[in-house]
Amino acid sequence: MNAPTRPVLRWHGGKWLLAPWIIEHFPAHRIYVEPFGGAASVLLRKPRAYAEVYNDLDGDVVNLFRVLQDPLGGGELMRRLELTPFARAEFELGWDATDDQVERARRLIIRAFMGFGSNAHSDMGRGHKTTGFRANSSRSGTTPAHDWS
Repeated sequence: MNAPTRPVLRWHGGKWLLAPWIIEHFPAHRIYVEPFGGAASVLLRKPRAYAEVYNDLDGDVVNLFRVLQDPLGGGELMRRLELTPFARAEFELGWDATDDQVERARRLIIRAFMGFGSNAHSDMGRGHKTTGFRANSSRSGTTPAHDWS
């Protein structure tokens, strides 16, 4: 497996940028546990341990990692994401439920990358609201659409 060059998800509390510093301060270990896994930025950037445990309360996040573990599902997810335009219509569709596990993973990634605030939570029933579409093009550097591509 190649070392990841960017996070799987833009996630509230994600530790992608902090991961190297965190890993540098780890004691030697054989077992690593991520009980509140989120985007798993530390887990994915650290050297493999004998046993690694990932968990998260959000079933959509766990589903994403299940899809990524499957060579066929992971390949299909990548294909679908490559064909997904950075568009408000895709972002809004991302909140709709689906029984297709690969599509469910795709929609989570869309919500996380195309929404601002990274609140991609799937549990709308507990008061979570959809976030706005990241259409900001006035900032310096790249635009959200460029980041998506």
